[in-house]
Amino acid sequence: MDLLKSVKTNLSIKYNDNDGILQHFITVAVDYTESYQCVPKNYYQKNEMSTKTQSAVIILISHFYELCVQGKNSTANISTSSQIWNTVNSLLRFDSEQLN
Repeated sequence: MDLLKSVKTNLSIKYNDNDGILQHFITVAVDYTESYQCVPKNYYQKNEMSTKTQSAVIILISHFYELCVQGKNSTANISTSSQIWNTVNSLLRFDSEQLN
């Protein structure tokens, strides 16, 4: 799966100006996912992500990007952020039970 393409589609981004920061967020989100699911580092370089894990990673990257874009003018609701993390962790937990 091309995570960059999927994230850009999810965020409705058609230009390449922010590909560098998106790649960084992809790295961070995949590292978090591997840690959360207790799989070895770089596990997803050699193994395919399930649909649930892909969804969780895309949600997390999109959340990071939206927070970055909002910057200091952020009106992000703490409750919304908490709900995003709960959703991501629930998706990852489901797959981690399948992996371990």
